[in-house]
Amino acid sequence: MLPWFTWFADAVVTPSAPLIAWVVLTAQLAVGGCMLTNRYVRPALWIGIVLNVSFTMAGRVNPSAFYLVMEITLLFALSHPVSEAIAIRRAVAWLIPATFILPFARTLHPRDVIDDPALMLVFLCVIASVSTIATSVPVERMVELAARHRLGRVGCKLLGVAGLAPDGKVSGCSGDHPVPGDVVGGQRRSGGNCRGLDVGVHQ
Repeated sequence: MLPWFTWFADAVVTPSAPLIAWVVLTAQLAVGGCMLTNRYVRPALWIGIVLNVSFTMAGRVNPSAFYLVMEITLLFALSHPVSEAIAIRRAVAWLIPATFILPFARTLHPRDVIDDPALMLVFLCVIASVSTIATSVPVERMVELAARHRLGRVGCKLLGVAGLAPDGKVSGCSGDHPVPGDVVGGQRRSGGNCRGLDVGVHQ
């Protein structure tokens, strides 16, 4: 059990255990009903996330962590694309609690990490942060941004992904030839030695 949750459990949960049990049971039934009827799915997922985060902080990592992964996945599957600025702010917001929880991690041993509440919550925050960017920013835009930096261009080249570099050339290619499928002068061109995902568009 995480230190700050110990006080909450002793001061609030234990004295009101019967009431808390009924609240948790009612919330779980409500979430299940919403999922079965496909109504109020997003609020139901958030309620499920709050419940399973509470269970994880109380030390019941298994199976709460796996339920959290499924709930976060469904939540992002139902999300709508937003602007890059909003996506970045949301991604940072997911990472803020991770920075406060990480110091409470007890182990990094592969056999024991699944039983560490702090480490599992940090992992879920990071997954949610990455998913926020992945579901909001188009792949073409991410590759274009990556191609503006030396490390990103190296990654694009290793992955065989063609991105638009700041000088207008396609990174991840050998030579300055157009990528197969590029549009040059209003006509589709073929050629070049790129492989993988081609997202550069020449005008």
